[in-house]
Amino acid sequence: MIEVQIDDPIPNSFNQDFESQKMMNDLMKEKMFKNDSYIYVEDIRSKELAGIFVVFDQDQPQDSIPFYSDRYKSMITSLVETTKNAKENHPELFTDETKKMRVRLIIVFREHRGKGILNHMYNAFENIAESRGFNTIHMTCGAPETFHLCKKFGYQTLGEFRYLGLEPELLQYFKPSDEIKMKFRGEDMRIQYNVKIIQKQREEQVLDQIE
Repeated sequence: MIEVQIDDPIPNSFNQDFESQKMMNDLMKEKMFKNDSYIYVEDIRSKELAGIFVVFDQDQPQDSIPFYSDRYKSMITSLVETTKNAKENHPELFTDETKKMRVRLIIVFREHRGKGILNHMYNAFENIAESRGFNTIHMTCGAPETFHLCKKFGYQTLGEFRYLGLEPELLQYFKPSDEIKMKFRGEDMRIQYNVKIIQKQREEQVLDQIE
């Protein structure tokens, strides 16, 4: 099921072919399975696999993908620039004292969309972060529906990167589908870097101020 439903908007905007997407996801699964970081989502009504997401400690070194085409570089550059903007705007949320859980590869499979599953996944992000001792959740988002949910669930947008800001030699690979374009309704397509400070940390900050 997973192999035929990889439709992440970020790689798809760069026409990252199916085999390359599958290779990246297979490598990620192999590495993330070892520490319970690759999460499968089940629709409890139908008992079917409904989606996936990945979580990991952002402060721990991550292995890089062992292949690097110009198309892949163009996609990664947009993500790197988004993160760079976020760090410049809010360095206080990237200190060693801030325990950062990163969420990646958030996908709800097509036949399960429109059922509110993504809302449940956002609740799960916070539950997992608290249970593993993190006090912030970090993610990059490349679709309006995830922009909306981040706002709904109390995430701060720390930085954005608009794809049109890519250098010409990289911008040539940016070829989003009509489906992705429609989601943005004429707005510049972009990536957001969003962070959620979970409630436990907020309560500790209030107590510190009282003391």
